[in-house]
Amino acid sequence: MRHSNQEKLNRAMEIHEQTPKSEPGKIRSNLNGFKSRITGFTTVMTDEDRIHQDDFVREYVQDLDPIGVVELRLARNIALDNWRVLRLKTVEENIFAHGLAKPTKVFSNDVLEIENAIGHAWTWINQHKSLTNLSLCESRLNRSIEKNLDLFMKRQTQRHQRQPQAQPAQIHEIHVQTAGARAQDKAA
Repeated sequence: MRHSNQEKLNRAMEIHEQTPKSEPGKIRSNLNGFKSRITGFTTVMTDEDRIHQDDFVREYVQDLDPIGVVELRLARNIALDNWRVLRLKTVEENIFAHGLAKPTKVFSNDVLEIENAIGHAWTWINQHKSLTNLSLCESRLNRSIEKNLDLFMKRQTQRHQRQPQAQPAQIHEIHVQTAGARAQDKAA
């Protein structure tokens, strides 16, 4: 189907009008939506955070060495939950840092260690509900990780038990064949 020049111009103008013009709009547009190939769900985070999360999950899953869709899904859930635990720990540290850096803080001391200690206590007193909720979330995630890791390990054990085990004579024969192939490669 051919589009007229006017239709093309209208579409270009429509796209141009959707581009953020204000500074807050530009900042907000930095949070890019991403549709997961696995779940089909859309999540929003900065490109930098997405890259770090993807790298973390990829390395974690690779280390678990899953085979098949069920093991892959379990490994991915374990990796993502570990990522979430690390993020919770970061949020907790940032809550305490916010309490120390808050411009309206009501405490100060000439000794930096004392000021920091008072700042941490002040943050706990004023943010204990948020910090307690973070701790609760972390406990739930750790239970989920433990449960999924247990399921993953059982599944891998079952898979290994189903695979035929090579006999010592077969292993020796394979070793001799491999060594012979290497010798032929060197000679060539």
